[in-house]
Amino acid sequence: CDAFSRKYEADFKKEKITFTKMCESLKDRFHFKQNITLNEGVYSVLDLWCDIQSQSVKFTVDKMQICGTLIVGIVNISENGETCYIEKAVDFEHNHQLQCDTVNLECQPEISIISCGYTINSPTNLEIRADMAINAAVLEKTGMEILTDMTVSNDKLKPKIRNCSLTICFVSSDESVWDIARIYNSSVDE
Repeated sequence: CDAFSRKYEADFKKEKITFTKMCESLKDRFHFKQNITLNEGVYSVLDLWCDIQSQSVKFTVDKMQICGTLIVGIVNISENGETCYIEKAVDFEHNHQLQCDTVNLECQPEISIISCGYTINSPTNLEIRADMAINAAVLEKTGMEILTDMTVSNDKLKPKIRNCSLTICFVSSDESVWDIARIYNSSVDE
């Protein structure tokens, strides 16, 4: 990511690259329960199933919120004895405490339904239950500058500073020996 020439003037070209790294892996199960109101009466449920229609992820300072819409399909017997099909969209939300302490996060979780069930509270009200599994990799987008080209001018010598025999350098905690050597045009060993 860096270079310098001790003898000759040099020109460097740097470019920023962006890459992703996994900062956390998520394997989680959660139980979802919600009452839904129906427009028509349900007296007997023949079959009920759930499917994930959509999902999204939001990040806050310390948690990841997975939101989605569950489509509930119900084959039922109405009050007049007819077999009917009802489809209802139900929103769900699951929060996960993040272990990584970073920014620029992204995630595309895989959500699968393990099981779903129901309880008939009244002819127009059902309690829907679903157990879901979430598998996800939380990724961090990060970037860094890298050295892409270096041109050394063999005909332009660097000027020598000969007016002192010793240079005292006060360094900060984020400076490396390499940085100091480059500033003072010396080797890392020196």
